[in-house]
Amino acid sequence: DEDGFKFSAMAGYLYRIKASPVGIDIDIAIDLYDSDGNCLLEEAIDDGVEGEDEFFSWTAPSDGFYYVKVTNLHQSDNCRINIQYELQLYELQLFDPDAPTLDGKVKGLVTDAISGRPLNNAKISSHSCRKNYTLPSYEDGSYHLMTCSGFHKLTVKAEGYKPLTCHIEIPKEPALLLKNMPLLPNEQNIPAPLPSKTVYHHGNSLHVEFQASLLPKQSCVRYYFAIAYPDGQFFILTDFNRFEPLNPAFLPYWLGTGNRLIDKPIDDDMPRGDYQLYILRMPEGITDPINNLDKGELNVSQFRIE
Repeated sequence: DEDGFKFSAMAGYLYRIKASPVGIDIDIAIDLYDSDGNCLLEEAIDDGVEGEDEFFSWTAPSDGFYYVKVTNLHQSDNCRINIQYELQLYELQLFDPDAPTLDGKVKGLVTDAISGRPLNNAKISSHSCRKNYTLPSYEDGSYHLMTCSGFHKLTVKAEGYKPLTCHIEIPKEPALLLKNMPLLPNEQNIPAPLPSKTVYHHGNSLHVEFQASLLPKQSCVRYYFAIAYPDGQFFILTDFNRFEPLNPAFLPYWLGTGNRLIDKPIDDDMPRGDYQLYILRMPEGITDPINNLDKGELNVSQFRIE
């Protein structure tokens, strides 16, 4: 009987791994491997005594994923049914007696902002109470970060993608903050809103949409949509078919849940001429996006009413 477990570790941090038998038909041995399959600790401190805990402390040589193998060494000709055990992993901070209490929790998914597919082995960093604290995302794109509560700068990087940094407030335990991190490919601009036609006439229906994968729930980014009329009017789109006049002192972000921005008849309140459709993608925590356009991604499309 063998079981395998995967965990992420950071270089220089001390970890304690402990396997405790629960059933009576089990004698535990634990091995540790790196991501290349090299055995780092073999049958760690296995003294052959049944029913006792097996544990070791280990300092990670580099950032990455590691694997624990749990083996049952119990020798018996009878059917073994009581082979339960509990495996625990602790990250110890013995090197820093003044280390902060890790009472904050944040988790989410790292995804491709265009396709929505999960990104594994992205590097998530918390620039706050834990200096240079970085962990990787798993195969399904998920990550789980323990940190102290308060205001934080959360950064995610992945090969082939633009980094994303947002400023968030992490609550104290037992609250859990969900933050999905959609990343744009290096050579990809944020897709502009897409009108169904490039030329419309009065009496037609104006239909505008965007890619739904751009807006995952609890995202670490904010999206802003706007439409500029040929007569100088400028409206912010806050929800489906909801136009709000621009207020330079406050820019409301998109609150809609679908992928449609506009679906309405073109009537006399829309003058003839050229229109622009804007999308602004901004990291969360930037309170004045209009004066911080360099921190976000801006794109524009257009159509005409004749």
